[in-house]
Amino acid sequence: MNDADWVILGYQRMITERIRMGWDPHFITFMFRQLPGGQAARGIQMERTIDKVYGRVVSRMFRAPNAGRVQHLRPFLVISPDFPVYKKDKDSFADVSINDGQHMQGIWLMPPWPTRLEGNLSGHFLNHKEKYLQSYSELAKIDCRQIEETPEKMVDYMFKNLKRGRTIVDEICIWPRSISERPQA
Repeated sequence: MNDADWVILGYQRMITERIRMGWDPHFITFMFRQLPGGQAARGIQMERTIDKVYGRVVSRMFRAPNAGRVQHLRPFLVISPDFPVYKKDKDSFADVSINDGQHMQGIWLMPPWPTRLEGNLSGHFLNHKEKYLQSYSELAKIDCRQIEETPEKMVDYMFKNLKRGRTIVDEICIWPRSISERPQA
């Protein structure tokens, strides 16, 4: 096994364990409008936007989202850069040409305890799609779906570009974050 395989195995175990404990798994893709800069600069901009989206969801879940008593109750999100790969069913030209096809995708686990968020995460993004797209002008699309496949398959799919060497481990982003880890404005 190479280093990428070990990283993928670790995430598979971590996510599978949470799902066994009752966490609700969703596969999420963030597509962006054209962003300035190269792959690294775009990645930073994408990460900052996802951080804002995550914060907004958490603020819908809890009355006081920054209170110490809810820090351990926050959802778990792991995101990795993604790039299109050849498919028989072609993606739209815009999806593969904007930002050189770069977008972010990952697994969002919602905690098993009750929160103020109505319904599940997929329904939340579907019902409030326009609010997110209007609030964060760099976002073009959020696609969130409940995971039906095995967590191992989804983690393997999420990290396909890590296996191919197109992305690196340092580009993987994880939430929740401590205040010191949050991107600076």
